Amino acid sequence: MTVSARPNESRIRGRVVRFERADDGWGGWAELDVHSVSAEGTERPPPLVGKTVRTFVPPPMVDEISTAREVDARVSWHGGPGGGFYSLVPR
Repeated sequence: MTVSARPNESRIRGRVVRFERADDGWGGWAELDVHSVSAEGTERPPPLVGKTVRTFVPPPMVDEISTAREVDARVSWHGGPGGGFYSLVPR
């Protein structure tokens, strides 16, 4: 059985407002002021421009994001209509 899903990956550019390492030491969380969004393979990107978005930062990206001022990265949405979170996607 194959289940089709709409792509949920976007590229965002923005400024790092805040970064904190996760309590358990696995990754961290960043708050990003989003300046631009582009989405490939979707009809329209999510409406994030002008918003501050809390984003999970996976372990391979923690050192880079914790010292960055600007971010140009891919994000994916994990969740559904009732809630969820964005996560940065490692290169």
